[in-house]
Amino acid sequence: MSVTPEVQLWPRRCTLPRHASINAETAIELTYSQSQIRRLLRSLKGLSRSAALPQDPNQLIEQTVETVQAFAAKASAQPEHLLAQLTHEEADLMRDLLTAREHILPFDEALIRQINLHPAEDLPSVFDRFVDRGLLFRVSLLEGEFLCWPPYTKAPIVRTWAVQSREPPLVSMQAAPFPEVMARVLDAISREAVFFRALMLPSANEHAKPRAAFGGWECDAQEAAQLRSSKGVRIPLLAMLTPESLRLLKQRTSYAEALCEFVTSLAYTIGLVEARRDDHVAPQRVVVDPIEAERWFSLTPEQQLLSAWHHWVTYNADWFEARQAIAASPFNRSFSIVRSLDAKITPAELAYELHGLRAYLARVLRGLPKGAWVYWPELAEQLFNFYPQCAWSSLSPSEWWFASPDGQTPVNVTQREDWSRTIGQILAQMLRGPLFWLGMVELSASTNSSAFSFRVTPLGQALLERATPQAVAALLAPAAPVPHEQVSWVDAYTVRLTSSLAWSALTAQTRLWAEPVQAADTYVFTPASVAAALKANRSVEALRAAYSAAGSALSSEVEALLAQIAQRRGRIRIYETMAVVQLADEATAREVLAHSTTLQQAYPLSPTTFAMPPQAAEALLHELRQRGYTPLVES
Repeated sequence: MSVTPEVQLWPRRCTLPRHASINAETAIELTYSQSQIRRLLRSLKGLSRSAALPQDPNQLIEQTVETVQAFAAKASAQPEHLLAQLTHEEADLMRDLLTAREHILPFDEALIRQINLHPAEDLPSVFDRFVDRGLLFRVSLLEGEFLCWPPYTKAPIVRTWAVQSREPPLVSMQAAPFPEVMARVLDAISREAVFFRALMLPSANEHAKPRAAFGGWECDAQEAAQLRSSKGVRIPLLAMLTPESLRLLKQRTSYAEALCEFVTSLAYTIGLVEARRDDHVAPQRVVVDPIEAERWFSLTPEQQLLSAWHHWVTYNADWFEARQAIAASPFNRSFSIVRSLDAKITPAELAYELHGLRAYLARVLRGLPKGAWVYWPELAEQLFNFYPQCAWSSLSPSEWWFASPDGQTPVNVTQREDWSRTIGQILAQMLRGPLFWLGMVELSASTNSSAFSFRVTPLGQALLERATPQAVAALLAPAAPVPHEQVSWVDAYTVRLTSSLAWSALTAQTRLWAEPVQAADTYVFTPASVAAALKANRSVEALRAAYSAAGSALSSEVEALLAQIAQRRGRIRIYETMAVVQLADEATAREVLAHSTTLQQAYPLSPTTFAMPPQAAEALLHELRQRGYTPLVES
């Protein structure tokens, strides 16, 4: 039971990660007051009729949550259910809205004017009908009123792109398994002197994602003098690594420089690599974070792939695809990115635009016929006709835009040719680069970079549909041969490992359970190290499996130590059934404690948490309600 304050709604442009924006699900979870419940039910009056939502605002909010979740599950399984009882025009508008924007992002009515799908004078009545049917929620943010979608477990795609199924190409390409690629790149970084091009300062807030990798955000004095008469400043899009480092990684891994650059930027976003802490001048040495690397290699291949996909779409701030698009274009057809002199935007805010573009392409891929080969120029034509300004998901074209290579002449993306060489080229590079390397699409082996075919693989479909790790594991390509590993026991508790990779699964698992000693690649199992691993909920089965895969096993003494520590940690004490009361904060706890004799007789567990018999909890509930509180009861 808790006393929770009013929900705080965040503005559209804020310092929180974009996925933390308010949506219907969090609004329901965080809303407890009667007035908020009434407002919520009023906004759901159409859904109330179609999904049997409780009409009485005094009913438990849990029933409201269950009903909305049931409706969301049905809509996720059958997206066309969302469009029931709509006119053809309304259904088309709803399809385009659900396809054009990520479903968890609040948006304002100006989006419709950008897409030019409906006359502006009819917007209020159209949105009212959507809200009445439970398709949209109205939320009041600090910058005004916005609209957002209900909390669907999967983002519904109700638009199917009318692309013709094409014959499979004579020669197609599939990428190497991404977990193997990441392992080899990390191994090369740990062995070679690899440097960041720009200065990478450690973030004071570990949750301040996306981790921007924009090199040279501000223009230099010479460029500023050249652009003094213009309205914007060209943003230099520099690679994270120096050219020499990319060549070293290519030689060490035999992968293309573009792939090494992409994997390194993704590893930086995940936290697997960082700049050397004792060097605060560029270039900085790239080092592998041992703790994060151990955590990464303790994951299964499908968990690694799911994490990589999530971080690329949501957090990775490196404009890798834009740089590749510029490099792929002839000099007279390339472009630059310009920000307005008056716009106070940060690299992180500009990175949100890239995240929105990636999410937009993911939603388009989900609307393609399954298993069909798609000719990119044909799909690109439809994307241009559908929503040419898809690159702006939170900012506006007046705050940043595409321009000629020198930044002087703006590019009009509503013109087919300009769209193709800017946004269209970036989307094509997403397909030919990250999505291909992650194993989500298969490509035709075409030498023409602008005219190629692709199809979404079963693995890609599973990732796009947010499948479970078990479903993803069944679709992964057969694992690469296990690197040559040798296990030799120095004594009953000390093991020496020899591996062809510096960061192998065996080494990662051993470091989770044992402590390194001075000798190279040597670790000792101690009661303290085993207890720490068990406290962190590490899997003993995963440790045994790593040794079994290397053709070895744990010593009998280590097995006995594991059993002994596990038995000690498994002891429990059973108490009489008690009720736990948790107050929102210490100020509320002091206020309630000063006026409640029932709470004064409870057992204090912390300044805000108390334990008492269930009968006393009922009396406390009565006291709180009489004083105007709205406690939440959980059983």
